Amino acid sequence: MLATLQEWDEPTIVVFWGDHWPSVFGEELYALNTLQNMHETPLFIYSNTQEVHKDLGVTSPIYFLPEVLELSSSRVTAFEALLMALQEQVPAFEKALYVNGNTGEYVSSREGLSEQARSLLADYDLIQYDTTTGNRYAEANGFYRIAD
Repeated sequence: MLATLQEWDEPTIVVFWGDHWPSVFGEELYALNTLQNMHETPLFIYSNTQEVHKDLGVTSPIYFLPEVLELSSSRVTAFEALLMALQEQVPAFEKALYVNGNTGEYVSSREGLSEQARSLLADYDLIQYDTTTGNRYAEANGFYRIAD
């Protein structure tokens, strides 16, 4: 597949990622592994125009787009800028599990994060609410458009 992508004339960036184990396993499997091991999966980003040598460390799938945008030197929307700022403070998270961007430690509540991280997560929560349940004010106000 990579050989085929390399031959394409159009600049192409592909993210290869496998999802983590499903949560159908019993406690014995969890006991044999660390929390981190149960949530990490292989990931790499391929570009047919340049070599990619960035260690993403621990990350969440919501940050794949910002990585691709950075790699392609693309302009970003306000939403994507929010994701980039959030990634610096909270490089990975899911329900009740966060990676502290300052220490690299896993914490089980937002209280274990910096004030800036909590503020960015609150902004992200508002955007999620606005998009899924609210009145889509962010969309109406150009939050997802690239500024001229």
